[in-house]
Amino acid sequence: MNIQEIIIAQKEKLKNQLQTKELALGEIIFNNGQCQILSQSVSRYELIINDDLKSEITECCLDIDEEDHITPSIDKENNGWDRNSYACLLQVENELHLLSPKEHIEHKKYTRQGMIRRVLQERKQKAEKAAYRIHWADNIYGDHLLTNEKGVRYDIFLRDFENETGYSNSMDARLNKLGTTKHIMFAFKELKENQALFARLDKKFPFVEVFCDPLNDYKITWYYPHKLSIDEHLLISRYFKNSSWIEDEKATELLNFINEAGKNPHVYVRPEVIEKIGAAFELKMMESLRTSTTPDYGSIKAELYPYQKEGIEFALYKKNAIIADEMGLGKTIQAIGVAVLKKQIFGFTKTLVVCPASIKEQWKKEIEKFTDEKALIAQGFPDERALQYKNSDCLFVIVNYETVMRDQVAISKAGFDFLILDEVQRAKNYETRTADSLKRIEVKHKLAITGTPIENRLIDIYSIMGILDPEFFGPLWEFSYQYCLFDTERYNKINGYYNLQELNKKLEGILVRREKRKVIDQLPNLVQINIPVELSPLQADYHGSYASALARIIHKKFLTPYDLQRMQLLLANMRMVCDSTYLIDDQT
Repeated sequence: MNIQEIIIAQKEKLKNQLQTKELALGEIIFNNGQCQILSQSVSRYELIINDDLKSEITECCLDIDEEDHITPSIDKENNGWDRNSYACLLQVENELHLLSPKEHIEHKKYTRQGMIRRVLQERKQKAEKAAYRIHWADNIYGDHLLTNEKGVRYDIFLRDFENETGYSNSMDARLNKLGTTKHIMFAFKELKENQALFARLDKKFPFVEVFCDPLNDYKITWYYPHKLSIDEHLLISRYFKNSSWIEDEKATELLNFINEAGKNPHVYVRPEVIEKIGAAFELKMMESLRTSTTPDYGSIKAELYPYQKEGIEFALYKKNAIIADEMGLGKTIQAIGVAVLKKQIFGFTKTLVVCPASIKEQWKKEIEKFTDEKALIAQGFPDERALQYKNSDCLFVIVNYETVMRDQVAISKAGFDFLILDEVQRAKNYETRTADSLKRIEVKHKLAITGTPIENRLIDIYSIMGILDPEFFGPLWEFSYQYCLFDTERYNKINGYYNLQELNKKLEGILVRREKRKVIDQLPNLVQINIPVELSPLQADYHGSYASALARIIHKKFLTPYDLQRMQLLLANMRMVCDSTYLIDDQT
């Protein structure tokens, strides 16, 4: 067999050997592009698996013997096949597939209706396998109370029995633009199968419903299948005229409608409608502030370059923004500047900085160096951190990504105004628990900063925007059919992208990226920055012993040639130990 046949044969064996969950996790690692081939030969492949979230690199080797058997080893230990070695096998297979001589690679591009059919079928399959419980209302339409397998409860309302669409207060219903969810599908299925239940429930539509219609880009809509009373007709016609919905730009005109509808017990306004009207007023207010205020950079103790001021002002008057400047252009000071000026203009008092653990101290030093604000690094036991989030009087609280996953509830309760995500690409995988925790943190404004070009894997920008503003791109299926080319054989594999000019234009309103070559005329020829780094306890111990020996020699009345050689050796050791104790003892 040739190498490609050996790899394929091994993959088929593993489908029977490994657990389904292990295979799925391996495929996720591969799909996320975490595997990278370092070297290859006839009998050996060496790869690394890069876990951005944990800043860990795992080494993997696949050895092929003379009998065409493949033996994996992870970090030089042979413990058999697992998710990591399976992911590496998929990476090697993909590499060989790309190298195979072909005229072109076949892609699958979905139409809107084709993609909708696909995602509806996926939800239907989940609904058929689900073990939900429903507490039925007296009315067939609802609201009914559904409890899933994890004990989480959702309200569901069955609006249209012909098309089987309705309302749910789940996050999926608020974003999917389908008019249904697996919960709604499950409820319709139960009613079809239980004729006694169907016959028992009242069939009159319970109220005039005002909701955000998922089948019409979530525009504010009213619905009532029966004849309106005179008062209801007057109220609806006054604000909706002769239409069943209004354009988003007119949402602020509905404030009085909400107040009047609240007095009518037969008109029910969904919470999402009130949120949408509030968001429209906030955008209007921010635009007014943008035109009527001028940022005062006096509170920032640094000479900002013109492009840095542009970056700050780009993000200042936006609820969500991404600064994706090339490394070395000062994204951190821009983020600090945005936070300080949001305090100045919007009155924000609490900013949460989420960053890799290795740079928490650096963030604190930069904040206190360039501003008069104080920064607190959250640490200690969970209950101690919860008190720090809630009671700190510092403008900035700093925490690493791993801690956010554990402290999401406490952070949300603390009432932060502004969230800064440094190196946001670490949470780009929308299936990770950390990304899910970040989505659940309730703040007024968010800013992401990254030096990694997002165009490397465009699905990453969807994941990042899912954290900042899930409504920006809409549901994943809509993004996928508009920009993604799928593999013809692997169901979820993306081979490439298209419509990139359209995508870049859409991103212009939320993302700014500058490269050094484009702002080189704004930069000085050379800036020297001295960053003091504390010695570790072992380094300090070595350094102190050398310094003591050196002091004894210096204080001698007469120095011999041996003393001079000894001094040179001690000074050299003091310099080396500042770099690493390994240079001294070859061990630590």
